Amino acid sequence: MANPSKNIKYLSVYEVMGRLKEEGIKVSLNSVKHRIDTGMIYGAIRDEADVRKRRLVPFDAMPSIIDYYQKIDRIREGEDYTLSHLARDCSLESKYLLARANKIGIKTMKIGNFCVMEKKEYDKWRIYFGAREKYKKKYVTTGFIGRAWGISHFLVDYYIKRGKIPGKKIGKRYFISREAFNTEGEKWKDECLNKTYRKKALEEKI
Repeated sequence: MANPSKNIKYLSVYEVMGRLKEEGIKVSLNSVKHRIDTGMIYGAIRDEADVRKRRLVPFDAMPSIIDYYQKIDRIREGEDYTLSHLARDCSLESKYLLARANKIGIKTMKIGNFCVMEKKEYDKWRIYFGAREKYKKKYVTTGFIGRAWGISHFLVDYYIKRGKIPGKKIGKRYFISREAFNTEGEKWKDECLNKTYRKKALEEKI
């Protein structure tokens, strides 16, 4: 890190702590030091000319530092939530959710290392993932049946369209009652995997 510029007013870590305390923000000294050392506080430096190599923070950076810690307090108090909270409460892997957040439309904002969302957004996606898990317990997909029978899920779609397997279309996908699959699955399998019928199905699909 560089030496302090003479044209910029700097604050020591202890002065930063004092200003945060004035705003009613409780934070540890190590927390502020860590954010300086990892570059999370913009413009902060270590004074290489000083024997102790003090950490210094630009005076102009204080509003953004206060804003950052206020948002962290909102997370701690349960006013805002992170993707990790959502993953934990919906029994999902954090890495999975982080990779798919933008794709499926979860609205978050980056605060330090956190992907933060408002409570309203959190409640919306918790209901969504909860309903999806509930749906999984009640229904199976064509992909599930295809893997169980060793065939393509496209063939299972075909069998549903032809009435060989009772299923319903939700959106772009077909779903089959899990209870019906557990009781009638073997019967459907014998009928659908019959060589003559399967050959006909493949020919029609082609």
